[in-house]
Amino acid sequence: MTYKDLRDREFMLINPMDGNKSVSAREEPRLLLLHVNYNEEAKCLEITSKDPMVPTGTLVLSLEPVTVDWNSPDQLDIFIRKPEHAYKCLPIAEASAWFSKYLGKDFKFVRFLRQTVKRRKEIPDRFYDLAELNILSEKSVENLNELICDPSTDVSYRNFRPSILLDVNMPFEEDYWAIMKIGDLETEFLQRCVRCVLITINPDTGVKTDKEPLTTLRKYRIDRSEEGIAKYRRQPLFSANHVIRRPGKIYVGQSIEAIRAPREML
Repeated sequence: MTYKDLRDREFMLINPMDGNKSVSAREEPRLLLLHVNYNEEAKCLEITSKDPMVPTGTLVLSLEPVTVDWNSPDQLDIFIRKPEHAYKCLPIAEASAWFSKYLGKDFKFVRFLRQTVKRRKEIPDRFYDLAELNILSEKSVENLNELICDPSTDVSYRNFRPSILLDVNMPFEEDYWAIMKIGDLETEFLQRCVRCVLITINPDTGVKTDKEPLTTLRKYRIDRSEEGIAKYRRQPLFSANHVIRRPGKIYVGQSIEAIRAPREML
């Protein structure tokens, strides 16, 4: 997935004290308080913190292609979850120092160079979690809010960070879409999205509650079919992950065509 000259998810934060494992807001909720601006003219990302207690200034990340010495000892081999998700990465010293200061821990910030294993369909070619696209409808979020008992809890789509937010008539319509077409873009359902404690972090404050909306999702968004239990192990499901079958440009407000399955996709 691209936006003009910007490639999707080329950068990642890792913990060198924990086997170079990737670090996300699951481990460091205050990452959600960072604001990222794309400076198209300068071809860079500008990262600032919305947390007034941490005066870190602005981090500027160049998006210009890097010249790579494949024999350089500075490169790191990074694994994401599984050994077959292997990447060759280059640490960025200035960014590593910035994030370490912001989070108060020793982290490294790396840039994707290339994948070091032969790519299969289910293996990502960048640093996204499970798939290239995550699809969610506004109606699904509205339905969830209606069922949350705590009146002080106001959940938005931002808790779930979808790639594409749908305007449809019925909640959970995205669960049935086997194929989705938006203009020239064509995507295919990969799997439903299992939700974890990340969605309990308030995107405005960076505070994690470990309760809502996860507590409510566990009450009514577990697939209890035999196949669903085998695949998702009674974990709450909310939104759908898709892979790109045919690339294309998409715009806000475009109409969508979908091939709908007779029951929820697994």
